[in-house]
Amino acid sequence: MKTTLFTMVAAIMATLVFAQDQMALTESGKKVILKSDGTWEYLAEKKGQCTNFDVELYNLAQNRVVKGQSLAYYYNTAWSNVRSSGEDSYDAIAHFEQAIVLNPANGGLYSDLGNCYRGGFKCYEKAKYYYTKAIDNGFSKGFVYYNRAICNYEMNRLDEMRSDFEMSQRLGWNNDYYELSAK
Repeated sequence: MKTTLFTMVAAIMATLVFAQDQMALTESGKKVILKSDGTWEYLAEKKGQCTNFDVELYNLAQNRVVKGQSLAYYYNTAWSNVRSSGEDSYDAIAHFEQAIVLNPANGGLYSDLGNCYRGGFKCYEKAKYYYTKAIDNGFSKGFVYYNRAICNYEMNRLDEMRSDFEMSQRLGWNNDYYELSAK
């Protein structure tokens, strides 16, 4: 009886001590879960979910868009919003989206929209989608691959991150601000 009890307690303790996920802080102060299998994910933002994105504010921005304007109007208004409010501008997103409605084959618009979702709202899955759309529409600049690599890194998709990072360098993008080459 004592041996069985001791074995059960030892097994439980080993599980708790050695197989337990641990919390840690990144250099930028974000909380991550370090899993026992060697992987990690953000605590507040799992796998690219938009935890910083407010749907109500987005809907209000959509309602402020003046319909029936030109592509140049929507594009310039979007960039005006980025310059005045930063990439976390719901109005910029709404205007980039309206520009895409008018010119869905313009890959640069998708890249700009991806920048808002990645840089402004940390919505990495959505940003990655728009960077992929940019590339699919012929906007295959090195910085687009680099930005998509950042998204993959933030979602702990390291093989995809490395592939995009290498492609960004092959296309002449030599800036490594996020130091992805060391990851």
